[in-house]
Amino acid sequence: MSVEENWAELQFKEWLDNQDYGYFYIEQSPETFSQFFKKEITKRPDFFVILKGIGIIAIDVKGKDANFERYGKKCFTLDEELEVRRYFSFEQLTRIPVWFVFIPPQQPSLQYWIPFLKVLECEKEVNKEGKEFRIVPVDKCIVLQTNRDKISRIIEQFIT
Repeated sequence: MSVEENWAELQFKEWLDNQDYGYFYIEQSPETFSQFFKKEITKRPDFFVILKGIGIIAIDVKGKDANFERYGKKCFTLDEELEVRRYFSFEQLTRIPVWFVFIPPQQPSLQYWIPFLKVLECEKEVNKEGKEFRIVPVDKCIVLQTNRDKISRIIEQFIT
């Protein structure tokens, strides 16, 4: 895990605590990951967040900027093999919805939320090394300002 991602996870955890949300932080060291999941080639989220009356959602926090541009729009990127396909396996196995939360290091008070199913609708691209990645436009995300917004805003926008 990069320093930025660890920082972003801690920032996200602090926000959850300040908002008094129930969650489980999932420690990422190899010995906490069962052989079952290793065989299934899944990825595990950073958090399980409990939403009263809805259930649990899995959240993968990414400490990164929208540093890719497509059609004049800023975009985040996700590695197709290491992120998208593995979270697809996770969702299929667990039936727990996955959300990505991007927190830009230069704007830590902003969170860009997108459900995994919306990521699957995003374009794929191939880099110079032949690796596929997804292009996640900023305008496809729901933006939360941590000093004023709550998770309920995410759920309201996603359901409507």
